[in-house]
Amino acid sequence: MRLSLALLATVATTISASSLRRRSSATTYPDCAIPCLENADLGSCAFTDLTCLCNSPSFIDSTTVCIYGACSGADLAQANAAAQEACATVSVALTSTPAAVLQSAVPTAT
Repeated sequence: MRLSLALLATVATTISASSLRRRSSATTYPDCAIPCLENADLGSCAFTDLTCLCNSPSFIDSTTVCIYGACSGADLAQANAAAQEACATVSVALTSTPAAVLQSAVPTAT
């Protein structure tokens, strides 16, 4: 499951939690995801370029790692659904978990 969260680009140039929730037509982002979106690594994408963000490894990895750490259960599923919906509007399908998330989920030996 790829938690793209390219939803960030669906927001106007001024970002706020309330505008993030209003921009998605059917699915909204849970509170736990908002700081991750507000502080995402946009890579070389413009804030308003959803196509670029949905295809940006920098953006996808930074938001995914953050949201996987900040959200759980139903909130994580809700954030994923919102991201998939946002990217689907620009014909980008998010289908796999970025390597950064998989690496951060693997316990390290001490």
